Amino acid sequence: MLELKHELKLSKTRDEKARMNFVSGLRAHVLNDMATGMRAVYEGSVEPGFRRSAGRAPKNGPEVHKAIKPNEYFKFYSSLRVTAQDMVWQSVFPPLERNRDALKSKAAALSKSKRRERGSLTLQPGFEVPRYVSAIDVHLMAGNYDGEYETDDLAAGALYDNGLAVFSFGLMGQNLDDIGQSIAGFIRLKYPNLQPKKILDLGCTIGHNTGSWKDQFPDAEVHGIDVAAPCLRYAHARAEAQGRAIHFAQMNAEALDFPDASFDVVFSSMFLHDVHAAETRARQPMRRTIRGGRPYFFADPAIDKLLNMLVVLGSEVWTLRERLAALEAIHIRQGGLAVGELDAHEFSAEDEARLAAERKEFIDSLFRILQEQVEEARRR
Repeated sequence: MLELKHELKLSKTRDEKARMNFVSGLRAHVLNDMATGMRAVYEGSVEPGFRRSAGRAPKNGPEVHKAIKPNEYFKFYSSLRVTAQDMVWQSVFPPLERNRDALKSKAAALSKSKRRERGSLTLQPGFEVPRYVSAIDVHLMAGNYDGEYETDDLAAGALYDNGLAVFSFGLMGQNLDDIGQSIAGFIRLKYPNLQPKKILDLGCTIGHNTGSWKDQFPDAEVHGIDVAAPCLRYAHARAEAQGRAIHFAQMNAEALDFPDASFDVVFSSMFLHDVHAAETRARQPMRRTIRGGRPYFFADPAIDKLLNMLVVLGSEVWTLRERLAALEAIHIRQGGLAVGELDAHEFSAEDEARLAAERKEFIDSLFRILQEQVEEARRR
């Protein structure tokens, strides 16, 4: 699992790190191994079945989806993908709850620091968050990007930052800014004479890609806008911690409050999703409850729930295994334990690589029954 590199990163116990490692490994298994297996199931079973009944191959995506939807392997893949997505955020809640006061103090100190050039933060009291954001918890992030539970709350930003580190399993760069760095870097190289004075990032969330434009064009005035105040508070503190002077403002991209032709470059990433409106639901008392409901894929929802329980159990079993590995390593090195030493222990790069391989083997064993279905489809 990727460790954040800035001052706002959450302190985690050994068990919390192990749970996050498990969830990252689980997502990698679902999105890589199971997705590959699903192609084999489609080509070996679903597509031939469609040909037999329709006398032709599926014409488009909707026909493929309709054909594969009843398939058992597809149901397991879909259910596990939702479970893994939920577990991303659940793995962050314990350290976030424990660090909330310290997080706010750090953010406040960073905003007042005079050690570096400072950006700015502009929020609008009474700002109306669009319904397509407020009605559901986007990406199953309980509490959503706009959830506020105390004065100057920035917990949603921290949840997103730390959750994205788990979610990406190392594929979004050391600062979770691979998209921003790639695009900003490409623009700088493609147009070497471009010297933008002002750059705007639409839907910046926590500013993880916004900062890339400041890195590539240090003389430009860089702005990031979003509708979610907690994320913007966190984005401002995060940028200050990284020494980037960026100006964040609460604003709806559908109603920009800038004069025409204000910016030389306008950028957006992971923002223009096709979000369908859902019936607004009252916020639940527990922030860990998903607004908008959770999808189920089996005819009996109990199967999805049982699968979720199994994966959570697997997470705890792996946590025990990683804790035992840490204990063994410390005992071999010192012959005993000091108070608090286990939570502070960091594996060597060699041990991390060995554990990553063992973790993948462990996750593979959990879902061996599904792999057998893939192998059978390949033999056809």
